[in-house]
Amino acid sequence: MMMHLAKLTGRRIKGSAFVLLLVCVSSAASPGQTNRKQLIRQARSGFYSLRRSGLVEFQATIKPNWATIAKGIESNSEGLKVLNGLHFWMSLNSDGKVTVSHRADVAPAGQQRSEDLNQIFSGMEEMITGFFGTWSSFMLTSPLPEVESEYDLASEGDGYLLSYRDGATRVATVMTKDLLITEMKISATDFNSSIWPHFTKSREGLLLTGYDANYQPTSGPGTTHLKVEISYLEAGGLQLPQTLHLQGSYNGTSFAVETAFEDYQVKKR
Repeated sequence: MMMHLAKLTGRRIKGSAFVLLLVCVSSAASPGQTNRKQLIRQARSGFYSLRRSGLVEFQATIKPNWATIAKGIESNSEGLKVLNGLHFWMSLNSDGKVTVSHRADVAPAGQQRSEDLNQIFSGMEEMITGFFGTWSSFMLTSPLPEVESEYDLASEGDGYLLSYRDGATRVATVMTKDLLITEMKISATDFNSSIWPHFTKSREGLLLTGYDANYQPTSGPGTTHLKVEISYLEAGGLQLPQTLHLQGSYNGTSFAVETAFEDYQVKKR
């Protein structure tokens, strides 16, 4: 269960957060034990799963759209030329761990330029690993707990409320009667967050095409509002991200990120 929560909560990038969920568990009529397991099994099977489709690992090239990310930099400026000379790659291994690598065409001149580039490298790494931390819970494995684990499933309004705990962390997932997730919430000791996922249907199950999310630390700065849009391409017979559009605000400061994923190398069972 801890791995499930770790993937759901994701990680923060500089000036934003890739996270989920808040919770308020209510009491309502619950389906019977057997029916409850059947519903969770059915709901889990309704999502597209890369592991179920045979994915072991993949690598891809990351292509940031610096003109979108670094607004205000002129297209023929020296700064944009430096940014376009930065190259990034990523890999997702058999354990779901994401690693980001980078290279610069030109070595930085001066301490300030070196520090600026290191900040870009670390920010890109946190953004990519954070995004895939959330994305993986929907596309690599499942956003729902294991069928035989401990949870409550209650009928509520026109759908269901799925709730469970992991230590001090409380999780709640709202689903329709058709078992489509409409909202997920987490309440932890240091943050509260919520996510509203968006899906499209495919022959192999529901694809995550984006999500809206709010992140609120219990103390200090870090309030984040996030809107993510994802498009897909087919690589090795699998649906994998093609473009990522991310926009939102961090402590009231707006940001926008656009990047593409190319040159996939996919290993399957």
